Amino acid sequence: MLEMVVADDLRPNGSAAPAPSKRMVPAPHNLVAPGMGPNANGIAALPPGSAAAGSLTGRRGALGGSNGGSMLPAAAVQQLLAQQATSKAVTAQLGLAQRQVEDQALELTEVRRELSKKEAEVVSLRHQLAERDGKLKAARTDALEARMALQQKDAELKAAFAQLSEAVHERSVMRTQLAQTHAELAETRAELEQLADDILAIKLLMDDEDFAGEEGAEAYAYDAGGAPAGAELAGADEALDILQSLAALSRQLVEDASEDDAILESMAGGWAGQADAGGAAV
Repeated sequence: MLEMVVADDLRPNGSAAPAPSKRMVPAPHNLVAPGMGPNANGIAALPPGSAAAGSLTGRRGALGGSNGGSMLPAAAVQQLLAQQATSKAVTAQLGLAQRQVEDQALELTEVRRELSKKEAEVVSLRHQLAERDGKLKAARTDALEARMALQQKDAELKAAFAQLSEAVHERSVMRTQLAQTHAELAETRAELEQLADDILAIKLLMDDEDFAGEEGAEAYAYDAGGAPAGAELAGADEALDILQSLAALSRQLVEDASEDDAILESMAGGWAGQADAGGAAV
């Protein structure tokens, strides 16, 4: 309500004007004509154009005609119109701001949706990275185990090579000894052949001797020549036994050397296959 100073319009002509009275009238924005409600801005609608103008600015500015209603000053009317224009502008600005807020809310929702997608992609990438990291660790573990196995095979190969070198050295020594034995056998064979020739010559002499002489001389000749011949025969038998033993030993050494060669070849083939398999695994 507005407290406004109004004058009574019903005084007689020529009579003194009474003192103006104060009345409480509705505020301009609360004035509602019959059949009209507040507009979209929350401000009471004014009467139609001509009626509103006549009511507010008509004869002597009387409100509602000459029925003694209260008068509104022109300044109040202008202020009311200015307030209505300002209210409309503010309402338009509020509507525009509301639409902008709604647009920004939609944009924010879209940004949040995109952010959720990005977060899901980041989580997926993290899972993939963890899986690849696990595979890489497993591969490193396998490589470390393969390297350790290869080092063990290398140590075994070095030990086997040392054994092989030692066996080759021993075989070389055995071959040297075998060559010496062959040389000794050749010398012994020559001696035995010479001894056999001597024995044969003695037998021939014994067969050709004349046994017609004296018995004593004959016995003496027999004793003198018989004893050396028997000793030579015993020595020849012993030499033959030694020769046979040496020949058997030589054959045994040859067989042992052949077996050693076969064993060494098989071991070398097995080590080579293991080395190739270890390299392929690494």
